[in-house]
Amino acid sequence: MCEYKGRQPVWGWRDDDLKIMERQIKLASNNGIDFFSFCWYWKNDNGRIDTLKIKNHPAHTSIELFKKAGNKRKMRFSLLIANHVGARIKTEKDWLDAVDFWVRHYFNDPQYLKIDGKPVVTIFVSEEMNCFIPAMRQYVKEHTNFPDLFIISNKYDKPDSHFDMLSWYNIREREPGHSEERDYKALIQYVEKSWAAVDSNFCIAPCVMVNWDRRPWETKTEGLYYTGRTPDLFRKQLEAAFRFVCKRNRHYRLVMIYAWNELGEGGYLVPTLDDNKATYLKQIKRVRTQNRHI
Repeated sequence: MCEYKGRQPVWGWRDDDLKIMERQIKLASNNGIDFFSFCWYWKNDNGRIDTLKIKNHPAHTSIELFKKAGNKRKMRFSLLIANHVGARIKTEKDWLDAVDFWVRHYFNDPQYLKIDGKPVVTIFVSEEMNCFIPAMRQYVKEHTNFPDLFIISNKYDKPDSHFDMLSWYNIREREPGHSEERDYKALIQYVEKSWAAVDSNFCIAPCVMVNWDRRPWETKTEGLYYTGRTPDLFRKQLEAAFRFVCKRNRHYRLVMIYAWNELGEGGYLVPTLDDNKATYLKQIKRVRTQNRHI
């Protein structure tokens, strides 16, 4: 890890401190970020809901800190349902129990992100739960004060989609099965082609990639990674995303960025020892200032 010590956030390897969360909210909101999308994990895997385990899950500490932050009114938050291996949600009943939990613990927070009054959730593994969405919508309409859910898929573009919007958690080329270095410019080209490849019937929130380089997490150094990124190249990618939503989306204009603090995977905007001035983060404010009409 010494090779990658420059990725350490300027406040250290901490995610359990309220002051640090308030510092992150200030940094993000002052530089043009409107909301954080926090990963949320179901417990138990492929089984019934365990509310105590969910409440005490260490990965949910950041959500709770945001809710307690004294400056949280500066931005909003939403949930990215990380229903992958280890946190699978299996049945319709389980999804309805999850919705009930979200309503009681998050949706009523005044800073929770809503579109047309509908709480926004993003689903990581989208295909396997698509069939449950109508029941989830009906539950919200019958049992809550919200008109519906606004549900964003992770790259699910089949004709039977019940989602309101399509986006990506991240976008990268297929893994080659061995360690391979590629240029960040190639990643940008692939990202922009991925946006354009989606059927025009879908409302899209393009995903902008800060980078992808997960070598610190690899034990055999066998993955794809990108080098040569610069703040200028990142800014140009972000500008392309803004142009895309202006041209493509009629009603909802949303841009996702990978990521705020995926430090192990190389996608991060937080100030680090190698970038203590947060030069990548500051590009967002620059682009937002130039596109105030969006």
